[in-house]
Parts: sequence; structure tokens; C-alpha cells
Amino acid sequence: MEKLDVLEEIWISLKWNGLYQKTRFVVLLLPVVALVVQNYSVVFIGKSVGHRCRQLRSLNVTIDGQVIDLVSNYSSVHLNVSYEECTIDVLNSTAVVYSTHCIDGYSYLEDDVSTFVPEWDLVCERRYLSDASQTIYVVGQMVGVLLTRFADTHGRRVMYLVSSMLSCFASIASAFATNYEIYLAANFITGIFVLNSYQLAGIIVLEMMPKSRRALPEQVQSVLWSASLLLLCFLAFITRHLSWRYVQVILSLTTLYMLFQPWVIDESLRWLYVTKQYKKAEQLIRKIARINKVDPQRALDVFNKSIMSESQSLAQQSDVENIKLCEEPNTNVDIRDQKLSTKESSLLMFFKNRNLLKVTAITSFLLLVDVFAYEGLIMISQELTPDFYLGFTLAALTDFPAAVLFILLINRIGRKRSIGLLHLLAGTLLLMSTLLLHTSLSDRIPGNFWMSVVLSLLGRLTLSAGYSSVLLYVPELFPTSIRNTGYALALLMSYFASMVSPYSRSLSKLLPWAPNVVFGVMCVTLPVAIRRLPETMNKELPQTLADMDRNMRKAMKKS
Repeated sequence: MEKLDVLEEIWISLKWNGLYQKTRFVVLLLPVVALVVQNYSVVFIGKSVGHRCRQLRSLNVTIDGQVIDLVSNYSSVHLNVSYEECTIDVLNSTAVVYSTHCIDGYSYLEDDVSTFVPEWDLVCERRYLSDASQTIYVVGQMVGVLLTRFADTHGRRVMYLVSSMLSCFASIASAFATNYEIYLAANFITGIFVLNSYQLAGIIVLEMMPKSRRALPEQVQSVLWSASLLLLCFLAFITRHLSWRYVQVILSLTTLYMLFQPWVIDESLRWLYVTKQYKKAEQLIRKIARINKVDPQRALDVFNKSIMSESQSLAQQSDVENIKLCEEPNTNVDIRDQKLSTKESSLLMFFKNRNLLKVTAITSFLLLVDVFAYEGLIMISQELTPDFYLGFTLAALTDFPAAVLFILLINRIGRKRSIGLLHLLAGTLLLMSTLLLHTSLSDRIPGNFWMSVVLSLLGRLTLSAGYSSVLLYVPELFPTSIRNTGYALALLMSYFASMVSPYSRSLSKLLPWAPNVVFGVMCVTLPVAIRRLPETMNKELPQTLADMDRNMRKAMKKS
């Protein structure tokens, strides 16, 4: 039996859809809800509020050598004082003759305490700070990438549990921030650990699935992602009259799953096997069999046979190497160098192995495009309709048919074809929506506004389905020994996209046509990038770099 088939047969022997897998599957989906809520909560608790400069009690201006209080004497000098959003303007009958900033602060047109913008006056020259909170959050996620490598060296479970606990504490702490700087710090820490929890949960689930069922977690997750967006909008709507601090505490409740995780989550069986922790792996096999109420003997027979086969192979290899050493007494082999090579940093492998570097670069581009376009469309979704909450709800609702489309395609036409087709459609629809609304065609077609809205929503729908396909596809390309590190490095570029995407709101106000054009062009170019990657549908996950190299060579021949 080949090494690649061992864990496949073990999971099938243990009943892949038994009680053990079902309970862990449900529990490990909870980080999806927490991630969605934390990712997009700033859309609501950081939303902009109508404002203007607070009226002054006095405004002394020198006119013709005389100091005049324009507030009390405006009629005598035939000048008017106008309080704008960010300036106080003094006007005569034709033009502005004097302008200054909002000296006494701002008056907000709505008594909206559900956003932190009025509390810290994040308007006008400080307006960028509201979007910066999301940028700081994403910077935290980027820092978290450095920690994910420990999941490959120290195990999935311990990193997952620590990340879940710390993300919960930091999320709740942000609600008690006494100033904006402390809020940013708490947001930064939340970003470090909330994505780690989500990513590690996905890896653990993926590694317990047989190859014919690996799409199932992402299929369920795509539906749950949509439901989580609607849950966020619902919670924000019913708490819209509460202080944003209470809203943040309520949203943080989605991270409380960490309270019972230590008693439910075990280490990944695949990771234990690959790292040769055979005793722990055998104990886990017996535990799974007991919970699933199946006989563990068949799984243990496969497991023990694999260990014996590997031991014999290593012994034969050692004999061959010893013979070579005897035949070549002058060879410059240093045992210390051999030890160093076996412990070689996995990060260096990503630069030394050509295929690994290629996979990492291409998957980084895939995630960069999808995250930038997906999150950017969410950030500007409120502009689809006059009602703030309705626009977000319409955008969130498109994720449900997107999940259905993903489920229908991913195991029928494969990962690569699904990704290529869905992104090509998404880019085309987004570009068409812009043509209808922002070109000369807009005057010739009746109902062009609503047609543009529909095309934009359809573009987001197909993009969401394509994004789900990419999230399933990327981890399948990396070998088990460095899967978590590879996935984290691929996600690194997506964090840059997340940092920039909040500013799509500002871009849409300056150039209303620009966001959809940028997103559309990027989506259309994506199918070209995946031509030289292997198809992974119904294929065993690669365990080692050699397995991945073999898959890449086959893909190159086909392309």
C-alpha cells in the first residue's frame, strides 16, 4: 500500500461520517462566524455620521483694519457665516471671503451612539482613522502569519486553542477602550488570533476528510459565511440604538466557543502520522473508533503495516548509504550537516524548491484578487440602495446562491475549471454593470440603474462562489508537512488586499466607476494564472514535497 493511501483507508475504516467527525466538524465551524463578525463589524460600529461644524459664540475677523465679531454683527457687515462639514465659511453676496476649520468641534446630525466615529471625532482630517482601524486589524492578521508556522512544528491543536482564547479576550477588551489608540491596540491583537483560529480549524477539518469528501467543509462553510454576514447585519440592526461598546460586546459573544474547545478538539491524526508520533496516533485511532462505535482493528492493522513498511524502507536506505560510504572513503560527508539538512527551516524550502515557490506565488495571487474584490464590494455595498442596512443585506444574500453554485460545480467540473469559469463571469458582469451606469450607454437604456445593480450583485455572486473554490483549492496544493505554513504564506498577500479594500469607499466617492472596473479586470486575468497548477479533485492530499513535485510535473505536461 502506498503511503498516500494509508490515512485515506484509516479514515474510511473509522467511518468518515461518524459521531466523532460530526461533532468536531460542527465545533470547528464556529470560528467562521467569529471571523466574519470581526472582519466586517467596522462597517457598522465605524460607519460615518452626518455632521457639520459646531456653531460658534463668536468669530472675530479683521475687516478694513477693524476686528469684527461676525456672529453677533453679521448683518451690519453684510456677511454670512456658513457651517459646513469640515469648514466654517464667511461669505459675501458672491464668494467665500474667509474660511477656517471647525474651531469648536462638530455637531452630528444624527444622535447615533452605535458608531465610535462621533465619540472620537473621526471626521474630516481624522476621517481616515476610521478606515485605519480595519487596516490595523489586518496588520495584526499579517503578524499572526508568523505564528502559524508553529502549527506545523508543534501541532494544530495547541495553536488553535491559544488563538481562540486570545481572540476572545482581545475582542471583548476593545469594547472598554478609553481612547482610540487603545481600541486600535485591542483590534490589532484580535486580528492576530481570530484568523489563526479560523485557518487552523479549516486545516484540522480538511485533514480528517477522505479525498472524495474534502469539498464538504468548504461547501458548508460557504453557506455559514453567508448566514454569518446576515447575522452580523441583524445584530447591528437590532442594536442600532445602543452604544457601540455594547454592540461590540454582543458581537464578541461569537468567540465564546473557546470555553468548551479544549475538551472536544484533538490533534490532527494526519499531522501525528507525518511527524511520526505513532503512539499518540494509535491512541487517537482507538478514541475515534470508540466514539464512532466501530472496531478499531482494521484501522490499526493498516496503521501498523504502514509503520513496519516505512521502517523497512528506512533500514534498506540506511544500508545503501553505508555501502556508499564504505566505497567512497574520501567523501566529505559530515553527519552534523545531515542533521542540519533534516531540520532545515521550512521557510527556506519555499525559496529552494522551484515548484513550491511557483505554487506559493500563484496561490498568493489568487487570494490577493479574491480578497481585494470580495471585501471591496462589501465595503461599498451600502451604496447600492439609499438604506444603509438594506444595501448590506442584499450583498450578503447573494452569498447563499453563490454557495449553491459552488456546491453544484466544485465536484462536477473540478477545482480549476470552477475557479476559471466563475472568475471570468464575475469580471465580465462587474465590467458590464459599470458600462451601463457610467458611460454614454446610461442615457440610452431605460432602467439602467437597476440593471446595473442586478449585474453588480450577480458579479458579486459569482465572485463569492469562485472565492470559496479558491479557499478549498489552495490548501490542497501544499504537502501536509508544511501545509499550514504554505497556506499562511499564500494568505499573506491577501492581507495587503484587506488593508487596502476599506479605502474603496473613498475611491467610489471620487471615481464612482473605478472600484468595479478594478475588481472586474483583476477577476478576468485570474484564470490565466492557474493553467499550470494541478487539479486536486478526488486526488489524495500530498504528504511530502516529493508528492507535490510529482503533481506539478503532471500538471505541466497536461498544460
